[in-house]
Amino acid sequence: MTVDSNTTGTLSLGTGNNAKTIAIGTGTAGNAINIGTDNTTKDTINIGSALDDVAITGDQWSITNAGVLTVASCTGCGGSSGFVYYAKNADQSVNNSTTLTDETALQVTLGASEEWNILWHLMVTNSNDAGGDWKSAVKGAASTACTAVLSGTEPAGAAFPQATTTDCDNAPTAMANGTIAADVNVPFEVLMTANVTAPAGGATMIAQWAQNTQDVSNLTIKAGSFVQAFQVTGADLAEVYSSAEPIDRGYVVSIDPTLTSGVKKSEQAYDRNVLGVVSTRPGLLIGDNKEGFPVMVALAGRVPVKVTSENGLIRAGDLLTASSTPGVAMRATKAGQIIGQAITSWSGEGIGEVLAFVKASYGHGAKLSDIFPGLSQEETGRSVLTQFIYQKEQLTTSVDLSEIVTDRVAAGLEVVAPRVLADEIVARNAIFSGEVVASRLRADQIVGLDVMLASISAESSISGVSTSLAGFAHIFEIANDVVSFIKQILFRAPVEFAAEVVFRDRVTFDSDTAGIAVIPKSTTSVDVVFEKPYETPPIVTISLVLKEATDSAFLTEAGKAAVAAVTEKGFTIVLNEPVPRDLEYNWVAIAIADAKRTVGKTLEEGGTTLLPTPSATVTPTATPVPTPTPEASPSATLTPTPTPLTSTVTILSNELGFVRVRDGPSIDASEIGQIPSGETVPYDDVQYGWYHVTHEEKTGWISGTFVEDSKEL
Repeated sequence: MTVDSNTTGTLSLGTGNNAKTIAIGTGTAGNAINIGTDNTTKDTINIGSALDDVAITGDQWSITNAGVLTVASCTGCGGSSGFVYYAKNADQSVNNSTTLTDETALQVTLGASEEWNILWHLMVTNSNDAGGDWKSAVKGAASTACTAVLSGTEPAGAAFPQATTTDCDNAPTAMANGTIAADVNVPFEVLMTANVTAPAGGATMIAQWAQNTQDVSNLTIKAGSFVQAFQVTGADLAEVYSSAEPIDRGYVVSIDPTLTSGVKKSEQAYDRNVLGVVSTRPGLLIGDNKEGFPVMVALAGRVPVKVTSENGLIRAGDLLTASSTPGVAMRATKAGQIIGQAITSWSGEGIGEVLAFVKASYGHGAKLSDIFPGLSQEETGRSVLTQFIYQKEQLTTSVDLSEIVTDRVAAGLEVVAPRVLADEIVARNAIFSGEVVASRLRADQIVGLDVMLASISAESSISGVSTSLAGFAHIFEIANDVVSFIKQILFRAPVEFAAEVVFRDRVTFDSDTAGIAVIPKSTTSVDVVFEKPYETPPIVTISLVLKEATDSAFLTEAGKAAVAAVTEKGFTIVLNEPVPRDLEYNWVAIAIADAKRTVGKTLEEGGTTLLPTPSATVTPTATPVPTPTPEASPSATLTPTPTPLTSTVTILSNELGFVRVRDGPSIDASEIGQIPSGETVPYDDVQYGWYHVTHEEKTGWISGTFVEDSKEL
């Protein structure tokens, strides 16, 4: 049905003075109702007057491409819980003008006397021309109160000086930046933030902008710029989570792993998954709901919280945690997750409410003096222990245990617990009021035990283990005046034996008593350092170690070794000359108390010396000298040059049937051949008991242990 006069004029519905109902599209067929949809000429559409209430119902509605939308007063126009967000879908430009221009898409409408925080986030280009710069303002209604700040990021990261104003009425003061650089065709960021309180008639807040210096190049706000604003209503910051069921304000919630960003009412005392409290009226709301019912969980600030006296009366300052009542908080008296701190008190029955400061964190429990007021320190410890013992069974079955895992616990006064489990306990003093059960007892001294032993040894009727020492029967036994230790005994202090000590088995000493020292080849010494210094220099002895029994020939080449520079900290083994191989020595160091030093008598003091007995001298008998007979002088003869004698060695019989020929005078040298037993070979040099021989056109060294030298025959 079309109602149109087809000429200019006015088309009126229900303009009379009688009350009437005008229904448009109220059928059930799903109507499409279009008002002013012709884009040829701008339409002005008026709905209601200042006296009318206009309601738009339904969970989804929007006004798009509206041009200028004027709403005098609106409840809920800001979106969910006083939050709005608009994005610009088309560029808007000015040029050659310093007159402030209204931004057309990013406008926020405030109700009467409402307080809002607004952020305009603008992406701007200046056509790569630094001449125009920037200025802007926040425009509202007359008597609008505000504090606004202009900031941003200039092209190439240059500093964007801040500007502020408190003038946000219908003729606002501009905030300017006169040093904007050319943008190189890359948008730069301009931010305007404002805290605004609308007058009694409400206000629509509009961002205005222009060139600060008149310039022919375009200054453009780009599509994608946006405004976001939230109404300042409550005293907390909240975030939207999801829930499988509606959860009312003030209830304590825990993580629900079955939902994305899901929560549910807390389910047990000291719930380790407790997250926070459902906000009553958030001052700032962030996040969105992905599934289920939206739940606003307070992140910071003050919120009302539902509480119970399950764990005692609640006083201002008490930490709060989840109780065994679903969604209800209680006083936190031991370590565990907390949701906040009570600002007000509550001492009623059932479920009440306190104002709390949101503080989702981990608490370390209440002070013992708060739980047991009026008691002394000793009385408090005993009372706590009694309470812990009473609750021991209950704690392990009905409560989610609060636990602390750490590397070290330091307590200045005492540790109170029904049970302490430890691998080792070190204490200066220990008092046990009950039975002590131990598989092993070690002590420097047991006061009274020496008196007990003396008393037992004085009894003539001792047979076997005394009954008075029956408790120590697994450690030692006493028989025939002899104490026999059954277990290993560890002495942590010096032990002094006043009589002879007899060892029936081997004795093991530490590494400072004996060891091995090696002098590297071509060197003459090695230093031995004790791990723990002796009180006085010990007595040190050394002995040479041969690698093989057949290496005895090396005894002649080992050189002379001695111990030198013996101190409390160590000693040195020295040789009289370098040797061609490593030398290994065993050493023993023994600490001697008041070591006895004996010095022999000198000759002047009557000392003796062994002198060789002189051999008898035989006087020769004189022999007559015959008179020589003159002879004719013989003719001169050539004397032949004597041929040098060649020394030889013969290889003796041995288990191997041969002796090895090496490329050096040492058993560490490489083997280059073998000479069978019984053969005789020449040699031309001897070093360290090794012979330099020639055999089958090879020269090398053989050990003198298994040879017979022809010179010695």
